[in-house]
Amino acid sequence: MSRDVKYSLLFIAICAGLYGAAMVFMAAGRAFEFSSYPRYVLPAAALAPLFFSNLILKKLITAKPEKFSSKEHIVFALIGVLGTTCVAAFVEASFLFLALFQSIEITFREVLFAPIDKRYTVTVLFGQSFMLSAAGVAAYVCVIRIPMALSLRCRPLPPPTDNK
Repeated sequence: MSRDVKYSLLFIAICAGLYGAAMVFMAAGRAFEFSSYPRYVLPAAALAPLFFSNLILKKLITAKPEKFSSKEHIVFALIGVLGTTCVAAFVEASFLFLALFQSIEITFREVLFAPIDKRYTVTVLFGQSFMLSAAGVAAYVCVIRIPMALSLRCRPLPPPTDNK
């Protein structure tokens, strides 16, 4: 498996883990009666991949430190953004289904596969839904942040010489 596919799948797994942790935290808040405010947790979950992109960057630099070729860049960005968007859509639909299923007759499939103009959404960042916010963060990380950091990274310093 090439490094672009491998590390974009790692990015998707990290995003899925962070989004899942946010869902578990909010569900535990309801179950154990402590305050887990979705208006704080969901934006933090949408922005968290931005901060955790350093983990992927370190792994990329230690594995193969040269910059992405144009093909690797495109594959990394496409897989990373589309995969993260799909995971974010699933998490948003899960959150909405758990919030709505007791009050109205609705199935998870109806929430997940609703047309874009009739979707239930959770407004997170700048008036955008969780899915679009997460897709925007993933696009920034996969298209700009990681490839630019790889191409502009500093060269390692030579080992110090012992001059006595």
